[in-house]
Amino acid sequence: MLIDLPQFVRNKFLPILFKAYFSRRSYVLNRAELPNKTIPGSGLTASDIFNDIVYFTPVGICFMVTSSVTDRTNIESDFIQLGVFAATVIGAILIHLILHVLVLSVVSRRNPLRLFKYSFNSFLITFATTSTAASMGEMYNELDRYGCNKLASRFVLFVCLVIKGDGPAIFISAVCIFVVQQTGFEIDFSKVIFIVQRNKERSSDCGLCTPGGEELENVQDISTLPYEYGDK
Repeated sequence: MLIDLPQFVRNKFLPILFKAYFSRRSYVLNRAELPNKTIPGSGLTASDIFNDIVYFTPVGICFMVTSSVTDRTNIESDFIQLGVFAATVIGAILIHLILHVLVLSVVSRRNPLRLFKYSFNSFLITFATTSTAASMGEMYNELDRYGCNKLASRFVLFVCLVIKGDGPAIFISAVCIFVVQQTGFEIDFSKVIFIVQRNKERSSDCGLCTPGGEELENVQDISTLPYEYGDK
């Protein structure tokens, strides 16, 4: 019996390799008195481990994507569907951005585009890491350069990052609509509004993307599909 090499590498070889490597890194790091103190004779710090994770991330993503693609029978059709899905998400985010600019213009009666001059770096960090928490420090610096009151920015920014769920709601709503359409179930405009509102509420609970299991629950609630369709 032939071994499925991508699946074997992903499920067996890579986990063992990563566990052995990072276990050794953790052992060496624990010998240090401070997290970022260089250990004599090794030259390792906590930032070294973080850099290693960053370097290995593209490799893990490559194996993950490769193992998924090799299992598909009609790759051309799948890539077309993924392209439509990506275009839907990007289009929704652009509409969301336009609405944000319009609301800020009306409420503040100032040019909201001026804020983009200061928030460009945090935008790039958030886009690259898909995490607003990773750019929190840069956001504080940009708000200080923008002239915001530090007492207000330290409180408001943290609260907004925790409870703000419209961004994840856009992505998860597109996922739900995409999955429902793949099952052949037709949805009308009212169901689309219900999907968006439901995901907005669930994403606002923690400000983060909900797990895939909850996305499937949303799909089943919307489309009233039997549970056996949830595995497809």
